[in-house]
Amino acid sequence: MKHKFWLLAVLVLAQCLWAVQFADASVVYTYTGDDFQYASSTSPYTPTDSITGSVTLSSALGASSSGVVAAVSFSFSVGNTTISTCSYSPSCEFSFATGSNGAIDYWFVSVTNETSGTSNGPFIISENYESGITPPPGFLSLLYPPYVSQDEVVGSGYYAYNVVDPGTWSGPISATPLPAALSLFASGLGVLGLLGWRRKRKAQAVTA
Repeated sequence: MKHKFWLLAVLVLAQCLWAVQFADASVVYTYTGDDFQYASSTSPYTPTDSITGSVTLSSALGASSSGVVAAVSFSFSVGNTTISTCSYSPSCEFSFATGSNGAIDYWFVSVTNETSGTSNGPFIISENYESGITPPPGFLSLLYPPYVSQDEVVGSGYYAYNVVDPGTWSGPISATPLPAALSLFASGLGVLGLLGWRRKRKAQAVTA
């Protein structure tokens, strides 16, 4: 009987740990841009500012893949500006092309918190097409010249940019899975506690 209890305990804990591990398969890619080279006189940003941010995807990008992806969430910042929602969805785009190891080699990212038709921005844009490489499908190559590497922020009457040094992407790393499976894990511990209590009660009844 004792062996059966511990076997059941191990199975319950194993199931809970499995659920915690796979409750959230989403992954996070993080971007670090280089400092801007130039900022217009009316810009609220300076050449010491740069674009940083992250994008969460439902699963990791495949090796040697390219195209537009749907972001689960995102957050990009420059200076004191942070954009993490897109009220005007056509103005937000995430396009990536990966190498044989799955790392991001080429990209086009554009986010803005403007509302439809205002054109006030700001737009935070990061893109990298190496010379001689055709931009992957989904890149807005009609709006921007092909074969460029640039980070820029554009608003109504101002801009700042870096057109020489592309930033770098790191990841993917797994998004924190605990909140999604914490209740299941707690339930598993509760079941083990109940089983232990019943087993102890039975033992006491037998010896009484």
